[in-house]
Amino acid sequence: MNINDLFDDLEKLKKEVWYLIKKVIPKIEETIENSALGDISNIKNQLSQCLEEIDGIKTDISTLTNSTNNVTLKVSELESSFSNLSNTLNSLSSTISSLSEMTDNHSQQLDSINSEVSSLKSSYENISPQIDLLNSIVNKHSENILSLTTTVGQAKSLATEAKSATENFSTNLTMVSNSVANNTSKINELESSCSSINNSISSINSSISALSDSLSSLETDVNNLKTENCTVIYDMSSEDSSINLGFTTGMTGTKYISHDFSQYHTIRIYARLYASNCVQEIPVKNRKVAQSAMIVTGSNPIIISSLNILFTIEPLLNRLQVGAYGKYTFSSATGTFTLESGSSNTNFYVYRVEGIKK
Repeated sequence: MNINDLFDDLEKLKKEVWYLIKKVIPKIEETIENSALGDISNIKNQLSQCLEEIDGIKTDISTLTNSTNNVTLKVSELESSFSNLSNTLNSLSSTISSLSEMTDNHSQQLDSINSEVSSLKSSYENISPQIDLLNSIVNKHSENILSLTTTVGQAKSLATEAKSATENFSTNLTMVSNSVANNTSKINELESSCSSINNSISSINSSISALSDSLSSLETDVNNLKTENCTVIYDMSSEDSSINLGFTTGMTGTKYISHDFSQYHTIRIYARLYASNCVQEIPVKNRKVAQSAMIVTGSNPIIISSLNILFTIEPLLNRLQVGAYGKYTFSSATGTFTLESGSSNTNFYVYRVEGIKK
């Protein structure tokens, strides 16, 4: 109901009541006075109509009065609501101003809110959408704050991991520095060892060259000896017990032969020294000492093998014995030789002895 229409209707009713009081009723009273004892039925009808109209007017006035009271109450409630709304708007304005001071990044959003608040002050109907917009913005900020909190937590975790990694890196760097220093010292030692190894290799190459020359000479001698008068004194492969002398797997250290060697000019000894064969001739006479040594290198010249031979000197010339063995292994890592020796080894043995008469 429009309040302006309500007041207009009330004003019309007042005018009708005034008209009844000022015009109709006095006229009726005048009619009654002039009629004397005449027929008053017409007057009664008029009075009845007036009373009915008055009753209707009273009813309308009562209805209008109730409506007016209701409207007044609603107006009061609206005024109170507008007052509360004004206070809320003022509080929102203060809050928005504080938010504007707290962050410059959302100044455009706050300007939009202030514009909406101004619109709310002028139009009550627009307050609800603007409040929804404000709630949406606040929710968005809450989400941003939650996201920022999560990001800060992750950043702290990454910072902790970075600190731990830095400490580990520092420790590892110290270890690497120490290792570099140690390796530098070892490299210097290795350079010195390599120099020594090179010198040893040069010496070994010289020995190999000399041995090669000796082998060539021996081959020449062997070719010359093919025509010599040669007697087999011992051969482990022979089936004749007088030739294998019971040593069918070779004569190792401490084994010996008793024989009259004085009839020979030279004896020729065939032996296995570790992984190589060796052939050596020993003069029977005109020797100063009984001990002789057989020495050989393998296909890989880092191993030098030796086998001692004990051959009695004059005037006896009756015994040939296999003595101790030796194995010298060269280490390229340290530049040193390692010796393995003993009185007997199955890889060091004599397998044939020949006597040569000229």
